[in-house]
Amino acid sequence: MDTTLSALGVGRSGRHALWHLGLACAAGGAVLEALTIAAPCAATEWLEDDDDSNASARAGTAIVIGQIIGAVGWSVAADFLGRREAIVLACVGATGTCAVAACASTPFAFEVGVAVCAASATGLFIPSLLLAVERAPVTARAGYATTLAAFVAVGSALVLGAHALLAVIAGAIASSSVGAQWRAALAFAAAMPFFAGIACARGLIESPRWLLASNKHVQLRTQTRQEAARTFNGTGTPGANRVTSILDDTLRNSGDGSKPAVPAPGQACRATVGGVNLCITGFVFLVAFGLYGITSLIRLEFASDGRNAAAPFRRRLSLSYSDSEPCPSLDYGIAFTGLAFDLIFVLIARHVVDVMGRHPCLAGLAAFAGGGLLFLCIPEYFPWAKGASINLVICMMSMARGALTNAVWLTLVYAAETHGDASRSATVAVVYSA
Repeated sequence: MDTTLSALGVGRSGRHALWHLGLACAAGGAVLEALTIAAPCAATEWLEDDDDSNASARAGTAIVIGQIIGAVGWSVAADFLGRREAIVLACVGATGTCAVAACASTPFAFEVGVAVCAASATGLFIPSLLLAVERAPVTARAGYATTLAAFVAVGSALVLGAHALLAVIAGAIASSSVGAQWRAALAFAAAMPFFAGIACARGLIESPRWLLASNKHVQLRTQTRQEAARTFNGTGTPGANRVTSILDDTLRNSGDGSKPAVPAPGQACRATVGGVNLCITGFVFLVAFGLYGITSLIRLEFASDGRNAAAPFRRRLSLSYSDSEPCPSLDYGIAFTGLAFDLIFVLIARHVVDVMGRHPCLAGLAAFAGGGLLFLCIPEYFPWAKGASINLVICMMSMARGALTNAVWLTLVYAAETHGDASRSATVAVVYSA
């Protein structure tokens, strides 16, 4: 399929598919951001009644476990149902589970709800990434797939902004509670996969490589002709005819289609545990651990008086609370700054990754992340830097977070494009779970 996709290019049809995949990824980012917001807020609400200080930690653990289980389940679903069908099904699941989690009345019900919701949201990432890698031509594959990370950041920012607006409104309503705010944020997030599912069901294409591997040749030929007509403005144009001719040659060389080419799950699992996959998994684990370390450092840095020193980055959004925000664990300034750097690094990476290569880009992202962490250490060991602005420290740490986040996404793309149809989805599931 490489020759056919190279002749087809990205074009209008590729941008149309990227837009739909971006909607799905934005919905997934919105759901996970809403769950991240809801976990500490729900713990704050129930702490008054149950005196359970571990509720937030359990909810966060449920989110992680849900994503790991969801990664395995959705990789299998993407292989047997197709990338497009898996995305639409994940949109339906994320909408329903997010709405159910918003109605949770006990901590246990909430923890189960967020775990199932996180598992459903994972289906908005893995099949989308697989379809993007399998649709894009070789010369633009990494940049095409990496762009989805920008949609994830935008979806997260939308939910965060909606929750901030709810906090502003809550300041004018004395009877408003913390529970009303995080439940409304989950309800708002549930609307995004709903509309994304409608859009994907109506306009998203299926992965051409999956159609070829599943021997759905008639559907593949019809879809490719429609894409060529959209890209080259007509079915009889030289460009469209060339794409159709190349595809026909590919289908003739692939056999008569009497036996499906989709591998058995056991073959995919054996291919997944190769040495290269283990190295990739180890790298992603280190990156994820570094990202968690940065988040922990931010919370430690601003847990005491340093938090109040970051005045431009932290606005007290509720007028009905004397000394705390509606959700004390949220810092909107730090969160928005981190998402802004996520978006900046995605926009840079998508333009250079296909030119420079994957390894130099990963090295550059690691260098940026290391620079942000070193900047945090400088005021601790050099007296002349004691007067560094705390807001500058926040920006440098957010820059490190953005670099690591993009390194994770680029590693997912690298894992997907360096493995064949037999092990691609299983490899991506392993890397995502790590």
